[in-house]
Amino acid sequence: MSGLVCLILLFSLAVPRLRAQEQADSTDEQEAMDDAEEVVQPWNLSTRAGYSSRSVRDGVELSGDEPIFGCGASLSHASGWNSAIGVSSMTGTNSGLLSWYASLGYDWAISDLVAFSAEYEYTRYRNDSLNIVANLGNAFTLGISLDTDILSLGLSYDHYFGDGSADYLSFDVSAFFSSGDLTILPMLNISYGSQTIDTKRFAAVKRMQRPAGKTVTRTISGITGITVDVNCSYDLGAGFGLSVSPAFVYSPKIETSSRDTQFLLSAGVRYSVDF
Repeated sequence: MSGLVCLILLFSLAVPRLRAQEQADSTDEQEAMDDAEEVVQPWNLSTRAGYSSRSVRDGVELSGDEPIFGCGASLSHASGWNSAIGVSSMTGTNSGLLSWYASLGYDWAISDLVAFSAEYEYTRYRNDSLNIVANLGNAFTLGISLDTDILSLGLSYDHYFGDGSADYLSFDVSAFFSSGDLTILPMLNISYGSQTIDTKRFAAVKRMQRPAGKTVTRTISGITGITVDVNCSYDLGAGFGLSVSPAFVYSPKIETSSRDTQFLLSAGVRYSVDF
């Protein structure tokens, strides 16, 4: 009888230990699976293609009255380095190549709130009188952003150089809303520019008359554009997405745009993959 009692006691002590070991093993396996799922892929490749009723940047009209179709790709690394290439063509009565570009940049997150960025971009236009920055193929950009739970604030400085130079400073404020796979990003952008333009580029802007017989330069300085746009994007899954962006642009300088006010519409598709 005493032997049977001992057996029962040993069994009652061993079973909880076995169960505890099984639970520990199961917990370790689950933690290992969670760690594997949390591994961040360092590279991201993103491609896009889209249509826009016009190309305008900082209040500067880049494609005149012509709508454009563009495509491009970007590659970024978790360390902050990124690069991009792209090409765009005008699709209206003056159809043909608008420009192509290549860029190299670096993004540095100081904290969860503040981030810095620096980028060099080379752009080649069809000819150097297509718009007022077509002769300035090089651009160096510095930016800082502040992201809060409510708003995002951004400030960027663009220095263009080539056959001349130009400086543009932009401030933007945006908000972020999402519902399921739909994301809405309204944004207000105000741009200030300083640039000296010669008569060769006056012809690109309809609101100005090109002086005849001699070369004339004009210096612009002040607010070049105020833009309000709403970017709506929808995640299709498997890395694909759609976007539509209506915008209103006010260009107070007659040297920068053929219209003082205009409505723009852009739409596109993208594909993104991490590896």
